[in-house]
Amino acid sequence: MKALRIHAGPAARRHIEQHGLRPQDIGVIPGAAGGPKGLILGPLDRFLFGDWLARSSQPVHLVGGSIGAWRMATACLTDPVAAFNRLEHDYIHQHYELLPGQKRPTADFVSERFGESLQAFYGGRIGEVLNHPRYRLHIVTSRGRHVLAREHGLRTPLGYAGAFFTNAVRRKAMGAWLERVVFSSAGAALPFATQDYRTRRIDLTEANFMPALQASCSIPFVLRAVHDIPGAPPGAYWDGGITDYHLHLDYREAAGQGGAGLVLYPHFQQAVVPGWLDKALKWRHGATPFLDTTIVLAPDPAWVATLPNRKLPDRTDFTRYGNDLAARVKAWNAAAGAAQQLADEFGGGGGGGMGPGHSPFEGLCRGQGREFVPTGMGPKNHPDAGGARRVGPGLNGGGAVGLRRLWASVAHRRPVPHNAASAMETRKSLESTPLLRRSARATLWSWKKCVKSNLSPACREIELRSVLTQES
Repeated sequence: MKALRIHAGPAARRHIEQHGLRPQDIGVIPGAAGGPKGLILGPLDRFLFGDWLARSSQPVHLVGGSIGAWRMATACLTDPVAAFNRLEHDYIHQHYELLPGQKRPTADFVSERFGESLQAFYGGRIGEVLNHPRYRLHIVTSRGRHVLAREHGLRTPLGYAGAFFTNAVRRKAMGAWLERVVFSSAGAALPFATQDYRTRRIDLTEANFMPALQASCSIPFVLRAVHDIPGAPPGAYWDGGITDYHLHLDYREAAGQGGAGLVLYPHFQQAVVPGWLDKALKWRHGATPFLDTTIVLAPDPAWVATLPNRKLPDRTDFTRYGNDLAARVKAWNAAAGAAQQLADEFGGGGGGGMGPGHSPFEGLCRGQGREFVPTGMGPKNHPDAGGARRVGPGLNGGGAVGLRRLWASVAHRRPVPHNAASAMETRKSLESTPLLRRSARATLWSWKKCVKSNLSPACREIELRSVLTQES
C-alpha cells in the first residue's frame, strides 16, 4: 500500500511538470500545529533537512506553530538528523504522572515540565538556531487582546468563547481577541502576506527564543500562557495554532523574494485548516489562492488506518493510556517507525524526488509510484484560472445531476462518454446552476484531458474522483 500522497496548487503543479521538483526551488517550509500527529513527519524531516535540501544553497524560510515551531527550530541545529531523532524520542517519552483520581495534570505542572524539556533540548545551542547560514526561522504565537490580555480563571474562558463566536462569523474579526505575533530571525522578512489577519513581527533573539517557543506550544487550558515576552508587546501569549492551526497563509509573497519560491509542506493530512477554531467549520477547510504555490506531502488516509488504533497519534492518547507509559510509547514508536515509508516514497529510494516531464496522473497510472492530486480543484482552481475555492454543500438541480452522472461513470467503472453530443449534454447539465458554472469547466477540463491523453480507465477514475471529492 502506498503511504504518501502529493497535493499541489496550480502554480506548483505547472512548475513541477516543466522543471520537476528540485531542492533549489523551495523557498518556504511550514510546520503545522497538531501535537503528537507531527510524529509521523519525523522521517520526512530527517530526509528533507539532512539530505535533500542540503543539495541546494538558497535561503529557506521555516514557519512553524506549536509542534511545528519545535520541528522547524530543530531543523536549524547543526546536525538536524540527530536533533530530529532526539526530538522524536523526547516527545514520545514525555510523561506526566497522574495522581489517584486525577484525569489530567494541571496546566502549571505541564508548563513547568515542558519548559524544562525545552531548556534541556536547546540550552547552549540557541545561537545555532538564530545564526543558521540558510534557514530563516519564524515562530508563530497568538497574543491575547483586551479580555484575553492576561490569563485569568474567568476572563480567559469568556474571552475564548467570544473569539469562537466571532471567528464563526468572520475569521479576520477574531483579531479583536487574538493577534498573530511572529518571532522571526533578525532581518528576515515574513514569507507571507498579512492582509488576511492582524499580525505583528518581532525579531527573534537569545532573550526571547525560549519563551516564544514555549508560548507557541502553550495550548489554552492545557498549559499556562507565557506572559510579557522580551522585545514583544506585553500580554499573554498562547499556542500559535489558535490563530494559524495549519498555517494557511498567503505564501504567494515568497515567490517575489527570489527563486521559484515553492512551498513544500510536510503535513499529516490533506486539508490545510486556517485556525484552531476552524476545525469544526468544514467550509474553511478547502484550498484558496494562498496555496497556489504549495506542495503538500501527506499520508494516505487508507495508510493511516493501518497504524495503531487506526489513527495518527494524538493528544487523546494521553487519556487513553493514562499512566501506562509503556503502552503509549509502543504505539507511538510503531507509528513513527511506519512513517519511514513516507520518506522512502518521496525520495524514490534514491532521494531523487520528482523529475521534470512527469505528469502527476501518468506517474500514478503507469506505476511510477507517486500519487499527485491537485489541491482544491474548485471553481477558481482551474489550471487556466489560478487560485482555488471549494464548492460548498447543498448542490442541487441539474448541476448535481451532472456531477452524479460523472460520478456514476467513475464509481461503477462505466465508460465516460466522450462524444460531442454527450459532452455538450453533460456540460449543459453541470452549468444549469450559476454556482457550478466554473466548477463544471474545471471538471470537464479534467475529464477531457484524461480522454485526450488516452490514459487507462483507472487513471480517469482517479482524476475524476480527486476533482469530485473536492467539490462534494
